[in-house]
Amino acid sequence: MHGSMATRGRQADARAPGNGKSMEIMLAYSGRGCYNAMDVIHYTVFGNGAAKAMATIQDVAEKAGVSVATVSRVLNGSSRVAEETRSRVQQVIDRLGYSPNLLGSQLRKMRTQTVLVVLPSISNPFYSRVVKGIGDVAKAHAYHMLLCNTDSSPELESYYIGLLRKKMADGMILMESGLSGEEMEKLSALYPMVQCSEYREGIFVPRISIDNRKAARDAVDHLAERGHRRIGLLTVNNTLISTVERNRGYADSLQQHGRPWDAEAVFTGDYTYSSGVMAAQRIARMGKPVDGVFALSDMMAIGLMKGLKQEGFRIPEDISVVGFDDISFASICEPALTTVNQPRYSLGERAMQLLLRRIRGEGTGDESITLAHSLIIRQSTR
Repeated sequence: MHGSMATRGRQADARAPGNGKSMEIMLAYSGRGCYNAMDVIHYTVFGNGAAKAMATIQDVAEKAGVSVATVSRVLNGSSRVAEETRSRVQQVIDRLGYSPNLLGSQLRKMRTQTVLVVLPSISNPFYSRVVKGIGDVAKAHAYHMLLCNTDSSPELESYYIGLLRKKMADGMILMESGLSGEEMEKLSALYPMVQCSEYREGIFVPRISIDNRKAARDAVDHLAERGHRRIGLLTVNNTLISTVERNRGYADSLQQHGRPWDAEAVFTGDYTYSSGVMAAQRIARMGKPVDGVFALSDMMAIGLMKGLKQEGFRIPEDISVVGFDDISFASICEPALTTVNQPRYSLGERAMQLLLRRIRGEGTGDESITLAHSLIIRQSTR
């Protein structure tokens, strides 16, 4: 099939005897040593020799008025489909005579023994232990791991997803994604994918994380229960599920302990050490400084403590600080940082185990795993 290749959408010229017999026609060659299963179309060949394309999963979705992912759920027997929807989809399947493309399925089972791990910033120390967990499980199963640093760029993320589409990897773990829930769900219906740490809610894509809201509430409860009255929040300006849920946990705890919401005590950073230092400068300019701060990441918390000390505050005598993640720097900074411990290695371990199951075609595709967190109390709080 080298040289001039047929392309998807081109009319097939299939000739075969019989009436209603089906056959598979290859329409494209990837050029990388393997066929692209998405370029295989199932045809029914009629007695006159004309080839008519059989129904695809996209046809079923369109006729039933649902997403491709919903059709996939019906085919896989998932319990996450309403009975009325399941019945409607099944009726369309029966009417169109749709059946899964077995040859395409076999081609999809060709293994590269490589998985993609997509993360926004390889320099963020949070990811080191997560990646270690992924790598150890991958190695134990003879898989290679390709780290894909996006710098939160949609173009770079699209490039890495292209590698998956071209069958240059068997699956993907997403640490953070700019894809919409619908886009991610469509991809997951075609390729093995797992969301790790950050995730989109309410979609048919496996995920593993912690309860960020409860973890944040525990952190702020710790400050409130130790008598801190004006508790600040060092947050981040984005819509990631971790940010949204940690902000909610902060608000939950304030309400539970009768502390008023105080907009002046909310500061915005960007996960970096330097943004923590700048938040300390803003605290120093307050008429009545906070006496405790919950930061959404350890790096911001460590920068905050450095900045506060530069401004003449004592930690924790004047201001207590709590972080989030329990990165390696948290236990060696001065003072050692009280923080929420995320089981980062276990997050990576379990994410890779879940991805391997998806690669093998196991599971329902809607698995949701929540790991336990813990509050590590050190010297930055009194």
